[in-house]
This record gives sequence, C-alpha cells and structure tokens, in this order.
Amino acid sequence: MKAPDKSKATLTLAGGQQILLDQAQSGTLATENGMRVVKEKDGQLAYERTGASNMPTAYNTLNNPRGSRVVTLTLPDGTRVWMNAGTSLTYPTAFAANERKVALTGEAYFEVAKDPRKPFSVHFVSAGREGNVEVLGTHFNINAYDDEPAVNTTLLEGAVKVKSELGNIILKPGEQASLSHSSQTSHPIPVQTVMAWKNGLFDYKRSDITEVLRDAARWYDIDIVYAGNRPNDTFTGGIDRTATLTELLTILQMTGVRFKLEGRKLIVLSGK
Repeated sequence: MKAPDKSKATLTLAGGQQILLDQAQSGTLATENGMRVVKEKDGQLAYERTGASNMPTAYNTLNNPRGSRVVTLTLPDGTRVWMNAGTSLTYPTAFAANERKVALTGEAYFEVAKDPRKPFSVHFVSAGREGNVEVLGTHFNINAYDDEPAVNTTLLEGAVKVKSELGNIILKPGEQASLSHSSQTSHPIPVQTVMAWKNGLFDYKRSDITEVLRDAARWYDIDIVYAGNRPNDTFTGGIDRTATLTELLTILQMTGVRFKLEGRKLIVLSGK
C-alpha cells in the first residue's frame, strides 16, 4: 500500500460549496467577504484581500482527511498552517479587529504572523478534551486527534499559553503541554520527533507500537484491529513517509510484533 501521493483536502466555503483542492485549477477559487481564495501553483491555499467589507463574518473549513498528504494554508493575516492527515481547521475569511481565532481537530503546525494588537488563539476539541492555545506570534504544533490519549501542544519558538478547565500552562520553546481527561502537565520534548510529520518522516523515540500504528492508520487510511491483547512493545527509529505500508511494517516487525493485512484492515497478531 503506497503512501499518499496527492491531497484529498476539501475546502468548504461559507455558503456550503465544497471544492476538492486537487481537482481545482490554480488561481482564484472564490471571493468572500472582501477576500480572494487562491490556489497557488504549488498547491498551497492562500487568502488575499481585495478590499474592505461590511459583510458579517464568514467562515471557511479546510478538511484534510486520512490518506491525504500534508496541505499548507496561509490565513488572511499571513499565518501559515501545515495540516497533517485526518485534520480539520475552521477559520474566518477575515479576522476581527481585536482578535484572531481558529478551531482545530487533528494535528497542525502554526507559524503565526506577529500582531501584538490581535492575539491569535486555537480552540481545540478532542474526545471531550477542550481548550485554547493563545499566542501573539510564535511557532507551535498541536496534536488533537480523538484517538490519542492526550492533546499535546509543543512550542518551537516564542511563548504560548495553554488554557483548559484544568488550568493554564505557559510553555517555553522545547516544552510540550499534555492535556488528558484528568490532568494537564508540561515537560521537555525532542522537538525534531514531534515535527517529523511536517518534515516528511516517521520518527520515534521509545514510542508505544500502538502510537506508531495510529499514525500509520491516518497516513495510509487503514483500520487497525488487534487480534489479542495490545502489544506493549516500544519502537525507536524512523523512515521516510514516502515509504509503502509494507516497508514500514517490515521495520516494525523487528520489535517482535506480527501483522496481517486484509484490504484496508491491518490485523495486529502478537507482540514479544
């Protein structure tokens, strides 16, 4: 089974119209609320101002499903966003005068355009865990998939505040905040491992095999089925994300775990 070689991302406009990005020609896709929605020659989606607008706030949603390559978006303020497979981002076509707010499910990396007058915030909801990440201008990653045990926010540059009903955490570069259903903590983290997905890699340091398989499920659009108890093996290593599923599984089997692939269903047979 091959790695994703194209985008399956869909843009939903304020009026409900859906545009499949890979099938759209480069150039202007739509004009909404004083902003032009543009697909650039490299496939990136961007918003360009055409003039002032007194229209009510309009929202677009970019959905990048499982089995789709990473897509890149430039928001109306110049903030750049990289979206992993299985990710959805909702945002206004023009930000308000005093704030910038977007809503995320899945995983995305943000390089926020600096604007001290307009704080930038990402609202996330994941399997009942809910919170906000607030910044002024910084680089950070949020992993907020429903099937992960925690929502993880990792800071690469600047400063962010992670807010939830369990309290607030201010991160320094190289730190990660983890929000589960019962706790919220922060700790140092190898940033290169967290950002491997954006750089086209699978890269793990003593990670549970189940975590690796969840990543594989989203990337290759497969379903994971455990024939017995879930393995407690860990994996350290890496491989390019252009690798086939078979190539990835061959490496994982070095841990002692065995697999059987039936169509788009991967059966995990055993561990050590």
